[in-house]
Amino acid sequence: LLAAPQPNLTRYFWNINGQTTEVKTPGSYTFTNHSQTPDTIPVTLTTVFYNYEVKNVHIANVTGGYCGDVEEVQCSCVGSVTSPDPYIKLPLLGYQSSYVSNTCTNVNFNGINQLIPLGLDTLVMQIWDADNGPPFGSQDDLIGNYTLHVSLNQYNYADNNADGFVTFDTVAGTSITETLNVIVNPTPPMPVVVATQDTFCNGDSVLLSLDTSATYNGYAFNWYRDTVYLTDVTDSAFYTSVPGAYKVIVNNLSTGCMNESGFDTITRVQSPQSPVQVVNAGSQLYVTPFAAGLAVAWYYNGALVPGQSGSVISYLGDGTYQAVVYTRVFPGCSTESAIDTVVTSGISDLTQDYGLSVIPNPNNGKFQVLFNATQSSNFNIYIRNLVGQTVFSKSLGDFAGKFMTNVDLGSFAKGVYVVTVESEKGSQNVKLIVQ
Repeated sequence: LLAAPQPNLTRYFWNINGQTTEVKTPGSYTFTNHSQTPDTIPVTLTTVFYNYEVKNVHIANVTGGYCGDVEEVQCSCVGSVTSPDPYIKLPLLGYQSSYVSNTCTNVNFNGINQLIPLGLDTLVMQIWDADNGPPFGSQDDLIGNYTLHVSLNQYNYADNNADGFVTFDTVAGTSITETLNVIVNPTPPMPVVVATQDTFCNGDSVLLSLDTSATYNGYAFNWYRDTVYLTDVTDSAFYTSVPGAYKVIVNNLSTGCMNESGFDTITRVQSPQSPVQVVNAGSQLYVTPFAAGLAVAWYYNGALVPGQSGSVISYLGDGTYQAVVYTRVFPGCSTESAIDTVVTSGISDLTQDYGLSVIPNPNNGKFQVLFNATQSSNFNIYIRNLVGQTVFSKSLGDFAGKFMTNVDLGSFAKGVYVVTVESEKGSQNVKLIVQ
């Protein structure tokens, strides 16, 4: 900004799009453009330099420096022969006032209004006594030289001959007007982040893009996930398999104008463990493995069984059974079992193959498992709870003949379990009740 030299004052008159202020530096200003084309807004600054002027001079007392000549013999300030006729001079400004006759107190010279050059901070004032001059009188007497400090304050002066004060004022001087045309480009349309789906399964990905209601030709795209800048994403659309809150800042490359979207949150859901299988436990069938937060859609002979979403389903008769395990919060994350065909005449017939039995049953957790293998095969024994967790297992290797083992489930919860004998030739299940 322009400024007058010290001690002179400078004033600033701003006009910013019709808003005016006299603050030297108005600070930041927000321009708005709601159109689709650039707008030109004038910003005008008028700078005014102010000149100081000597306005008034007051002489409070004249006590010496004028007597001893024919006009004033003594400096007693009594009568015309002892009183001065004071006047003032401002040599640098070429100014001299009229004199005031026969007075040495409270002399005022008002309305002087003499401009002081820019940048001048001191000025010499002289006080004189007017005399008659030769040949019959004496020369004027210089009472004193007084250096004045230019400011808006009243300046007091004094020496042994006189004292008083001078008042200064300011008047507008040079005025300079400048205009700057500010080009305000339109703000880009606010982008909207669109996800193909807000929830997705573990192992899947989601396409993030911008809403197609606006076009962004000639734009750069800065994507963020949870406030972290994604340096490797520079296009208007991309696939991601990382959950989080996403936003984008669009930048018009020709104008530098930007706009940003809100956050769009995508959530990843853990898919059920795969594969799953349906286990026939006689009067019931269950799916394994199974965990908290999951649900099951059961199918019997290809038709959905209504009202069944747990891991266990009652035996509905001979036919095909299939379980589709899914997450409760997002059923789209699912896995399905193979189709299991059940052919049986009831629970008692399930021990035909190996003669699998549990003695006693029900029991208190201590019991014997017995079976009879008529043909040699690699046998394994498993005991599982109804959510598919294995609580006991035993591998027999290649075996044929009668088998018996003691089992203690006293450290496990009471309830229903399934005992399974498996070999390469097939398996058999028996329901076990621990009370």
